[in-house]
Amino acid sequence: MPDPAHFEHWEDLRPWLVELGLDGAVPVRRLTNEHGAYSPAGRWIVELDDGERRFVKAMRARAVGRHGVENEHRALELLGVPWVAQIHAWRAGSEQHETPSVLVVEDLSDAAWGAPLDQARADGLRRTLDHVATVTPPGDLATLTAQEPFRGCGWPRLLERSRAIVELGVVDQAWIDEHGPALADAATQVDCSGSGLVHGDLWLQNWCSRGEHAVLVDWTGASIGNPRLNHAWGECGVRAAGGPAGRVLAPTEPDHDAWAAWMSGLACSFVAFDDFDRAEHHNLHLTQLREACASIRWACEAHALPAPASLAAVEARAGAWRP
Repeated sequence: MPDPAHFEHWEDLRPWLVELGLDGAVPVRRLTNEHGAYSPAGRWIVELDDGERRFVKAMRARAVGRHGVENEHRALELLGVPWVAQIHAWRAGSEQHETPSVLVVEDLSDAAWGAPLDQARADGLRRTLDHVATVTPPGDLATLTAQEPFRGCGWPRLLERSRAIVELGVVDQAWIDEHGPALADAATQVDCSGSGLVHGDLWLQNWCSRGEHAVLVDWTGASIGNPRLNHAWGECGVRAAGGPAGRVLAPTEPDHDAWAAWMSGLACSFVAFDDFDRAEHHNLHLTQLREACASIRWACEAHALPAPASLAAVEARAGAWRP
């Protein structure tokens, strides 16, 4: 039996294809980490005997991987269409028997993805996130803490290790010395704890548009916390793609400014303290760089701060958003 911790080839899933109704499926495309996002899962678009297509996601049975795809399955069951993709098949993995968890859902390739983003699509994302905020999540998901839901991320660490973000050019040392403490203070007004469903990775790569709604994908980081985190993350992603600002989280909303400061700390931490080879995952690095730049511009706009002098050059180097 193939090692279930690695899914480099479709044939790695052969022992479980009949069980999933995929014994005659032919892989059309394998999604890799060079599409601007990282995943430890094997991901394929496959074509069935009748010409229908499915999206298949298989995750390692060990450590957090299996639990991640199980989280995703629970979120999809909870929310349902039109907010998420339709489930076609599911098998839970077993750490004891080292078998993978495999999720089979509808293929969303024909939906509208990424840039360009117009007002209708941004409003559709807001509509979906407003719905997500009304649901009660499964009680066994991870629970976010109030101030540091993503360990090691945020303005306190950026201020302690400012060289990491300064070397990337997103900010300069003089700027972070002068304005970083104010953003760190503003970010403390955010409380990420709560009882709502949080997506946990709501960048532009993880949602598409269909009709009047956004369809949210990749729920492996689902958790329990403040669902306003979804709106803040979505707003930052829309801005990173050059979409209409203020449609997902409006400047008139009372928590807007605090979330802008908090998201800038998160996005800048992701790119400054990444743990992957930037040359090997070049597209992912550029994606994170765009997101960090957009988050800083958003925070500066919200708090009436000057943009870092180095920011424009980094934005030009990163280029426009692309999948």
